[in-house]
Amino acid sequence: MGLRIQALGLRTRILNSETEEEAAHQWHNWLRQRTRWQKGWIQTYAVHMRQPLKMLRALGVFRFLGFQAMMGGLILSPVSHLVFMALLLVGLWQGWYLAILDDPTDRAITLVAVFNLFLGYGASLSLGILAVATQGWPEMRRAVLAMPIYWLAMAVAFLRAIGQLFTDPFAWEKTEHGVSGLVRRATRR
Repeated sequence: MGLRIQALGLRTRILNSETEEEAAHQWHNWLRQRTRWQKGWIQTYAVHMRQPLKMLRALGVFRFLGFQAMMGGLILSPVSHLVFMALLLVGLWQGWYLAILDDPTDRAITLVAVFNLFLGYGASLSLGILAVATQGWPEMRRAVLAMPIYWLAMAVAFLRAIGQLFTDPFAWEKTEHGVSGLVRRATRR
């Protein structure tokens, strides 16, 4: 909806508000929710990119690129994390990384890749820790360190979403609510 409003030359704003939603506490419930989200993001991207030049003209270059980064990132980040982890594990198992150390060019490329890896993971984890600290949730700091596992779980949801797009594109798995027995109220400052 926001893209269509933007394409009409209008603007949207974000309200400074909090929601009191229940998070999905069970794996099967969480997986259905994230699969539904991934499926929706893929469909949204596909619909808006049917005529990319028309969209580029309607949004302008910077907003068009912002759409690519936002929606493309939502779609590609889970699968890229899965591919990265698979390559890392296979490389460690097969000993590829030891062979890389013999060639100076490979060694330099590997150092840049490792630097980028630590920078990316470090930035993501740092932002997560900062977010829980500013919200007054210090007990969540350790959970932030599990973000790479969360990203792998998002890859599972992505793969399920792709499968559903081919087998049942119009079905939407629902999320059960009220199953945790806990509803955390947001604290206002």
